[in-house]
Amino acid sequence: IATTVESILSQQNCRFQVLFVDAGSQDRTQEIVRSYELDGTCLRLESMPQATLFEMINYAIQKADGEYIQILFPGDSYLYPDALAIAMTEITTGQFPDLFYSACFIDDDWLEQNLLFCPLDTELLHLAIEPTALQACWMKKSLFKKIGKFNEKLVRSSALDFFIRISQNPKVKVFSDMRVYTNIQSEPLSAPSLLRSFRENFHIIHTHFGLGFAFFWLFKQKEAKLFFVHSLKKLSRAFQGK
Repeated sequence: IATTVESILSQQNCRFQVLFVDAGSQDRTQEIVRSYELDGTCLRLESMPQATLFEMINYAIQKADGEYIQILFPGDSYLYPDALAIAMTEITTGQFPDLFYSACFIDDDWLEQNLLFCPLDTELLHLAIEPTALQACWMKKSLFKKIGKFNEKLVRSSALDFFIRISQNPKVKVFSDMRVYTNIQSEPLSAPSLLRSFRENFHIIHTHFGLGFAFFWLFKQKEAKLFFVHSLKKLSRAFQGK
């Protein structure tokens, strides 16, 4: 969390408000955040004991004062000190769209470095391919009045559901930029989390596009293969003593 806070506070030539939402963590998160002297600054700490991830996100959206909202998770950071200022310039260029999104690098231990950026396209969403990561999005607060907030019943795939609802609303204006603004730390993948993603993705595609598209996605998806290959690599490294 300290990496994320320092990265935010290093941003130049822009005005911002930061809301930290803590779900009763037992580590030093609150202590670290409070060490930045919240009183009289743009930082604010909120607490939601036992809340789920997207309950916390929706709560922060409700409490935010700014016109645009970006969501960062602990460990995420900006690549350069004027990243936010450049993003605001792009939003102005795009005539203040409901959603502005950029490219991002997702660096984890199973996909390695993966550049994520593609059109917000229905055919790609049929395959559960999102245009970018949620942390590379700037969302106008009024957007949530048009399509609703994040589905709090979903644990891993609420962003996919969110992007699909955006694509299905012709009144939502979207603008994008292939520049990378943020460094995103993905969470470690496990067999239970992968299974949860499968179930949620199948449900989302079935709900929005129909059962046929859901089974087509299941046939085309590659995550299970990648996870299997990654597990074999880890096992091989363990035997090699690496």
